[in-house]
Amino acid sequence: MTNDILLFIEKITGHSKNHLEIQKLAGDASDRKFYRVQFKKTKSWVLLETDPFDPKTDPFMIMQMFFKSLKICVPEMYGADGKLGVCLLEDLGSTHLDQAVQNLGEKKASRFYFLAIDELFKLQSASENKALDFLPEKLDEKKAFQELMFMKEHLLEGHLHIKLKPQEQRLLEEGFQKIASYFKTHPVYCHRDYHSKNIMIRNEDQIGIVDFQDTRLGPITYDLSSLLRDSYVQLSDPLVEELLKYAFPKIQKFQNITWEDFRLHFDWVSIQRNLKAMGSFGYITTIKKKPGYTQYLKPTWKSAQKRLQKVGGMETLLQTLETLFEDRL
Repeated sequence: MTNDILLFIEKITGHSKNHLEIQKLAGDASDRKFYRVQFKKTKSWVLLETDPFDPKTDPFMIMQMFFKSLKICVPEMYGADGKLGVCLLEDLGSTHLDQAVQNLGEKKASRFYFLAIDELFKLQSASENKALDFLPEKLDEKKAFQELMFMKEHLLEGHLHIKLKPQEQRLLEEGFQKIASYFKTHPVYCHRDYHSKNIMIRNEDQIGIVDFQDTRLGPITYDLSSLLRDSYVQLSDPLVEELLKYAFPKIQKFQNITWEDFRLHFDWVSIQRNLKAMGSFGYITTIKKKPGYTQYLKPTWKSAQKRLQKVGGMETLLQTLETLFEDRL
């Protein structure tokens, strides 16, 4: 950490670096760095260090303000220096939702999923009356297909070193097009990475949302699929159904959709989210050289496999992937 960054911390916190304890935190799949800054163990902040940025156009800065305007619980921003590439943020604690499920068990931790759905629909309901012109490409049919092809490139060919036959290439692309077709819906704002590692447990009645800078317009069930068909936490089917029934009336307030269509759409988008996540794990492992993500490949595939068996009409893609993944995950 440079002396300029230390001076920035001193300025924002009002405390000398000699009285501050700075601890590097475990990072995420990105190249950003995080530090916990503590003053005599009575007050703490989180320092985010990234590449230099323009605060007026930086997605993280813009989305932090946007989420705050919707009263979504994201960390407060205490200060930023774009030239240094740093932000000093509110410390939301150290417990992620996946850790809460592991520590408390699914039943006791389930309350946090209801809170997560409440926070999610603050974002999605804003789609009808708040325009964000700066948002990059939508999570539409084209993008969904590209993400599935990303899985082919970085998992099948990259990580697993499979040389696909022309017929396998064709069958994969045909199946991927079918899955991607379910992204042709009226779009809403999506966090885009709304899973258990991006949800912090503040206390028994409050959660915090992080990693929101990639917000896009996308399908109504996109973030729900990320949350309930998570690579890091495999929720039981009864709890997933209970949470979907809790979410459905909220969706109906701003989208005209039947329960049957909603439930089917959730399964299709879940398949895409799982396969896309598997591609990301392959990319993080082989290209970014970050260990620890291959352990999530098998449970994520099991989730996608179960949904492919359920939706019908996807027997060819299912059989192709089962053959390709056999004993390799």
